[in-house]
Amino acid sequence: MTLEEAEFLIMATDEIKEKARSGELLELTTWMRDFHVRKQGLITTTYDQLDRVMQQVNVMEAEIIEDLTDEVEELQSLNKDDGATLQNLFSAVDLSTRSFEVLVLLEGYVEKNPKADDVAIKLDALRQLMGVRAAVAQSKADIQKVLLDKETEDNLSNADYLSTVADADAFAGAAEGSEVSGEALTLLGQVESTRSGDMASLFALLSEHDSKSQEMNETFVNFCDYSKSKQPLATTDNFKNELLKFMAGNIFVRDSRDRYQKEQMDRFVASNSVSALNKGSITLREFAQTYARLIDTLVDASHNFRSPKIQANYDDF
Repeated sequence: MTLEEAEFLIMATDEIKEKARSGELLELTTWMRDFHVRKQGLITTTYDQLDRVMQQVNVMEAEIIEDLTDEVEELQSLNKDDGATLQNLFSAVDLSTRSFEVLVLLEGYVEKNPKADDVAIKLDALRQLMGVRAAVAQSKADIQKVLLDKETEDNLSNADYLSTVADADAFAGAAEGSEVSGEALTLLGQVESTRSGDMASLFALLSEHDSKSQEMNETFVNFCDYSKSKQPLATTDNFKNELLKFMAGNIFVRDSRDRYQKEQMDRFVASNSVSALNKGSITLREFAQTYARLIDTLVDASHNFRSPKIQANYDDF
């Protein structure tokens, strides 16, 4: 416990002190302190899992589009008109990255060309992967929606959420009518596993944060018993000065050669000037050790630094 924490507990109500003694207060404050780290960890692992699914989707789409490129060349050799038409469509998009555009452009071509069965099969495979893309985008949109509603993510905007929702809707529309099977079904299973795993844990953590925040507010709304101080807004300095004054007047050092009244007054003045004893972040153990070293030094000084022996009687504060 630090000096600053001790000051606040001294000013606390009996209810707060009881929670501190039972460990309930420490448990609550520790949970709130660790919340953001736990939340960010779950967000990171969830997004990593969804992104790994998307990496597999990208690889599979690239293979399909490469096969479609070969199909163009074959159609060109067998049917110049069909091949030329398909080649023109392909030239309008970047085949390495724009699978969605490839799907949209080629669907019309397949409808007008019944002989293009192989192209139709590959387009159906693309359509199934659009369904996986839709599931991933929807999962991210669900996360963003919860974070926005709970206002726990500073770097997220409503525009980001709307953009993700638009992607999910577009991919879902492109996947409509396809029956998911094979590798696409496996990838959808990975998305569902993420939703029921780390994503569900994230939502549970955020819900628990609501109840913990309410408990924290109810706990600290009447934290201090101001009747114990003439200064409603007591500071660490007030507490520290009272503590040093108490210790100076209640610790009797037998080995000091000064009169005890003078020794205590000198110790009180000296203790107020020690920088380490003025830090609110110092623990009570460190405070006591520093104070004991100060007494040692003052006793040595009273013996002209020739007899460094000390025996002290410590009272409780």
